Amino acid sequence: MIEECFEVEQLHKQQNNGKDFDSENLTDFLPNDADSKPKLTRWATFSVVVASFCGCLPYGYALGSVNSAAVPIKSFIGSQYMIRYNTTASQSEIDTIFVFIVASFPVGGICGCFLVPPMVNQFGKLRSMAYLHACTTIAAILMGLSEVMMSYEIIIIGRFVVGCVTSSAGTGISPMYSVEVVPKEWRGTFGGLVSFFISFGVFVSNTLGLSQVLGNPDHWPVLLALIGFPGLLYLICCTFLANSPRTLYLTKGDTFGAEELLKKLRNSDDVGDEMEILAKEKREQESTSLMTVLELFRSGTLRHQVVATLVVSLSQQLSGLNGVVIYMNQLFGLAGVPENVVPFCSIASTALLSFSTLGTVRLLDRLGRKPLLKYGFMGQASSLILLTITAEIKTEATWLPYLSLIFASVFLVSFAVGPGPVTLLLVSEIFPQRSRPAAITLSCVSIFFGFAVTVIVWPYMQSSMGGYAYLPFAFIAVSCAVFVHLCVPETKGKTFVETERAFHSMQIDHKWCKGKTEPVEINANSPMHADTSV
Repeated sequence: MIEECFEVEQLHKQQNNGKDFDSENLTDFLPNDADSKPKLTRWATFSVVVASFCGCLPYGYALGSVNSAAVPIKSFIGSQYMIRYNTTASQSEIDTIFVFIVASFPVGGICGCFLVPPMVNQFGKLRSMAYLHACTTIAAILMGLSEVMMSYEIIIIGRFVVGCVTSSAGTGISPMYSVEVVPKEWRGTFGGLVSFFISFGVFVSNTLGLSQVLGNPDHWPVLLALIGFPGLLYLICCTFLANSPRTLYLTKGDTFGAEELLKKLRNSDDVGDEMEILAKEKREQESTSLMTVLELFRSGTLRHQVVATLVVSLSQQLSGLNGVVIYMNQLFGLAGVPENVVPFCSIASTALLSFSTLGTVRLLDRLGRKPLLKYGFMGQASSLILLTITAEIKTEATWLPYLSLIFASVFLVSFAVGPGPVTLLLVSEIFPQRSRPAAITLSCVSIFFGFAVTVIVWPYMQSSMGGYAYLPFAFIAVSCAVFVHLCVPETKGKTFVETERAFHSMQIDHKWCKGKTEPVEINANSPMHADTSV
């Protein structure tokens, strides 16, 4: 430090014609990185956490609540069937209506994916989330009154609305909002909040769904109605949340307002780099239009990225996660776990899922996307095969049912460290800016489509195949792991141009995953690749 000060003194003398060094001017020469480096402010943290919590927790809560309240809801369906038709409903009829209740959530999710672009363009991100959460609050109230109104159709409608909101405000708008509000060094961390709050919502609903709490014939409507609490919280807090600098700059054209907002969010006056990125994106928007999902399918240069998106997104759900989560109590019952222990096993498993997801957040930037995704699918496949074995030989020993708890936990942890947090992040990194919104929409639609298929076919597969019902999901998980190993490059720290080159390199190495289009020369100066930031 003394040597540095001496060098600064000599420089000062040279610049001031040999005059003595003034120690008070030392700060003019020494770098002040602490003041210029963007910081994670409390305002930015508060805004992102509130948006992610209120958007994503209802997703997990909707999964776990029907698992916890399955018995009283089916009893309610049977009683209403008797009142309406003056006859006793068969078990298959009750199960079919219950499947409609379960499936209405992912079907609503598919519809909600298409609400994101028009609502964001029309109202902005904060107002869009406010309108959507207001709908969740109304749907929650209706579900809470379903028993009074003597209608299980209200539950179906309510879960459909919640599915629309969680896919649009939760997995659609809130991740985009988070990326635009926090510094780029923290985007991976806060991007992982989506998976964490979803898994935390499952844990909360399973805990509240205990028969000693709300999962009983007297209080199950309250359990369903509590899904509206995060939406109500957002409506209270939305006026205190930070606006999106990107919305101010690109949509409203308020350059000065965007710069001042960035200075407050970063607690720094040095926001020139981010303003330059926004200016570059605005120039790209003026020169090229955003791609639609249909144009994405027609694009020859992006065909391999589209295939990767479809395979990974569909496999995330078709590997059986939500079938395991929603029918978790039945899973443990099939494995031979005593009935009085099953609810507590579900709570322990979902708690493990939550903490595993939280612990994975920092691994995304350390280990990379590809290893976590590949080994996550392999872990899911292995645990599903072992669950099949324990389900078939559960009567051989009294301790075998409890071994299934370990395998179920391995399954959930494997999802939490791989397919859960990585899927949407990977999709956002393998597409250029002009095609990224369409790619995210395609991925979300694929996820909710796989979700709907899983929850519809799972109970029928389980009743007809028993423990062997896990094997088709295990096969899908293994197939996706092989696909990722051969056809998906690592995207950590790479620009889009580098990722594009990696895709073409892997197509040459592995002919079987090569499409009909020939590798094209990548021009970083072309409009399509004008924004190479990830």
